[in-house]
Amino acid sequence: MLLFVFDRNFAQIGKIGNYSSLQWSEDYRGVGGFELHCPDDPEIVAMLRQGHYLYKSGKRAAMVIRFVCRDSEEMSIVARGFSTLDLLSQRVVFPALSVGNIEQGMYAIVHDNACVGGFRAIESIAVSDTPEGYDAVHETQFLGEELPEALSTLGEAGDLGYYMSFDHKDKRHVFTVYQGLDRTHGQFDNPPVVFAAEYGNLRQVIITDDMSLFKNTAIVGGEIDEENPRVFVVAGAAEGLDRHETFVDASSIRSEDRDEENNKIELTPEEYEERLLAHGHEALGERIHAESFEGKIDVADWGVKYYLGDKVTCISSRYKVRLDVRIMHYQEIIENNKTSISVTLGEPQIIPMRGRGLFGAKVT
Repeated sequence: MLLFVFDRNFAQIGKIGNYSSLQWSEDYRGVGGFELHCPDDPEIVAMLRQGHYLYKSGKRAAMVIRFVCRDSEEMSIVARGFSTLDLLSQRVVFPALSVGNIEQGMYAIVHDNACVGGFRAIESIAVSDTPEGYDAVHETQFLGEELPEALSTLGEAGDLGYYMSFDHKDKRHVFTVYQGLDRTHGQFDNPPVVFAAEYGNLRQVIITDDMSLFKNTAIVGGEIDEENPRVFVVAGAAEGLDRHETFVDASSIRSEDRDEENNKIELTPEEYEERLLAHGHEALGERIHAESFEGKIDVADWGVKYYLGDKVTCISSRYKVRLDVRIMHYQEIIENNKTSISVTLGEPQIIPMRGRGLFGAKVT
């Protein structure tokens, strides 16, 4: 598999085909990366430079070189780097940006901090001019975060992914927000993809059910004021044996705030309690009932029947569970002209199987 090398101005400066090892990975939400091992050849040395791009046919993304090591003893070169999404790590969110609609917010983060702004602009970066119109909402504000960090936060909140396509003809890196297709069992919009031992494409299943850190009710204490009683709110409504409490100190959240123009504002009691509740729910989000599913799946149909970001179904009749989960990461490894691919599944939605299962066997 040939690697095409481009300089920072998108001029193709050569090809690399005689490498001994290549690892290439991409994420649904994240920068991915690569590691390349090849001989210490003068032509290759000239191509593998900081900031140059590596591209493979059939890939959406290109990789930017961030590390090069030459070993005269081994007569080898090792190059590492990340997908061109890493270019966004060179910018932080500034000034503050308020977000409502998640997709619009993700495009605004990139456009306002990397595409415009005089000396802050990176001329080669553009945002897609055909947004999908996803309606997911997440009210928040960013200031000072590196762009990939802010994008990851919003992507997780809206179950959205993103990538930077490599348009070497028009000399652009195009940032695009997307959502993988739903290929789970039971839907009819797309051909379903099911992994199960009965199909011979799922093995070594490990299912974990962990409530050791779980909390579902937060008692939140507000600011400490010697002149007024402290405000407490309760986030969560579970009762009895199903109620797991934790205390959250939110004394740093003040009832006096400042707006975007730094004007002093005073929150009403209702507005202040809403902020405390939001802080409590955020804390509970870190104390979850953790269910995990591990297994090795057959990737023979990778890139044909399912892709990065798609949601697929895994079935374990033995443990009487089904999970629908997104493909969050893939890694392609080429060594000695042999290619292997592994994929990583994301946070699962585990569904107990009742009645008759997918394979006709009765489960309870």
